[in-house]
Amino acid sequence: MVNPNLSHVNRARRLSSKFPNFYETQSAKKNKLHAFLTPRKPLTTRLTKYEPRLFDKERVALTFNDVRSEDEDSDEKLGKEFSSLNLHLPGQLSVGLKLEMFEGNFTQAARLRFFDDSDLFVHYEGWGVEYDEWVPKSRAKLRESNSKYIRFGPNKSESDLDWDAIKSRAAQAQKEGHTGIVFDSTMLLHECTCDEPELWHPEQPERVVRLLTALDTEGLLDLCIKVKPRLVTEEELALAHHPSHIQTYGLGSATYPKVAPTLEVMACGGSGLACDTAYNTLYTPPAALMASGCVVELVKEVLTGNLRNGFAIVRPPGHHAEPNEALGFCYFNNVAIAAKVALRTYNIQRVLIVDWDIHHGNGTQSIFYDTNEVMYISVHRHDNGTFYPFSGKIEEHGVGVGEGFNVNIPFQNKNGMGDIDYLAAMHHVILPIARLYQPQLVLVSAGFDAAEGDAIGEYHVSKEGFSHMTHLLGALAQEKLVLCLEGGYDVDALSSCAKACLRTLLDGRPTLLPTVSPIKGKRLSPSRQATRVFKKVLESQKKYMPDLATPDSFVLPTDEYITIAKGLIRKEGRLRPRRS
Repeated sequence: MVNPNLSHVNRARRLSSKFPNFYETQSAKKNKLHAFLTPRKPLTTRLTKYEPRLFDKERVALTFNDVRSEDEDSDEKLGKEFSSLNLHLPGQLSVGLKLEMFEGNFTQAARLRFFDDSDLFVHYEGWGVEYDEWVPKSRAKLRESNSKYIRFGPNKSESDLDWDAIKSRAAQAQKEGHTGIVFDSTMLLHECTCDEPELWHPEQPERVVRLLTALDTEGLLDLCIKVKPRLVTEEELALAHHPSHIQTYGLGSATYPKVAPTLEVMACGGSGLACDTAYNTLYTPPAALMASGCVVELVKEVLTGNLRNGFAIVRPPGHHAEPNEALGFCYFNNVAIAAKVALRTYNIQRVLIVDWDIHHGNGTQSIFYDTNEVMYISVHRHDNGTFYPFSGKIEEHGVGVGEGFNVNIPFQNKNGMGDIDYLAAMHHVILPIARLYQPQLVLVSAGFDAAEGDAIGEYHVSKEGFSHMTHLLGALAQEKLVLCLEGGYDVDALSSCAKACLRTLLDGRPTLLPTVSPIKGKRLSPSRQATRVFKKVLESQKKYMPDLATPDSFVLPTDEYITIAKGLIRKEGRLRPRRS
């Protein structure tokens, strides 16, 4: 777990901001420059706007009773009140069924969205899809039309016609669904304690809310099998993280007694790690534990054959989290933990992790740097070591038995890479290495901050480009593919790109590339700078994979793309490649 090649990156630098200009700009805009100079008592807890549906404070206490000790008797109280209800459901359940869910002293209107033999996946009427959740059947009853205690969300009751469409899509998923999705509202609660977190912090709950809303609007959520979320266990965390890390960022237990993290006041006035990684004492630990647990559960469903592939919509992200350090918005390394659990539990020996986030996954690299059970391949912006997290050089191959199983594709061009550069990396570097490795599971650290429009990444990958990368990786490992959300801070770009990837997982086809200009006869070549990087990576990797070939040309397979669409273009309609 030690990466000697990172000795040049001191701790202070690694804790610097992913996007320092952003925080300077925001401080100037809000006239809060005094925050850098004037000590302020940090707030460590704050009620957030995403506390589960706001109307039910008791429910929050029930969810996190390990944190809020004053509510220890809530479970017993809830059980007594449930026992007094006349709960009943019909023998034949159907999507769209109108339900009442017990919520304190009243009932909440809900609709049945998905179900299995023991539990229901319900949507709370009038509330956003981000609050949909799995509940036991014992918590629901048929809705009574004359109930005076029933409540709806701020959007009121919902149309039966809309639910007819949902019912049709859900029936298709129940019959032939092979793609799983997992999310949980617990992860919305992780938010900075400052007054305006949505202004100061790119990694915010709205990323997931907007993404789930977009998936719901397109009808994609109902085509997916809903995987039950859970908190990751301490035993699972210990596979990737040191005990002291679990003590600091977990909930605490007899095995791992809670230790308070060392926090500082950030420019926004909230508390966190370094200058940009917000920490909320009450909500960050359960959110981070839930994120890791969700990925572990989705991987389990894929490896046990219940699903072919899936997408984990989780936050906080994880690929920067080191074995013993939280960094860059990340607390626990979600993908690394899932890979470790897969190797230990499901009788597989080779896992491929592809990281296409704009930032190098320093934490994932560190965790697997000395093992050959995981092949880690990262394509990222590097800028000769000046781009966060300042790691990810070609020369970082791994150590010991892990040497040759860590591959970095570090782009240097500050003007921004695009579709052809990334797809060429897939065709000519990532896929050839992956085929020689023969993975039994493919995990993707799916960050979307390389997307067109993301101010942190400043790259130009389109939603179609991400869709094609998903399609190409889906041909490996007998289609056992799991995407895990990492970065992506322009909510519109994030939503459109993730939506395209999920659609590809569902139907097995990439999103059609733009058709403004015909490409027949055009050379789909990556930039010269990208070509130089590809050659260096392949020549370096040949030491460990002698059968790996360096192609004469890094042009994309034109015929393949002609059959898919008419052109690969930039946003303005101009063909790639660039001549820089």
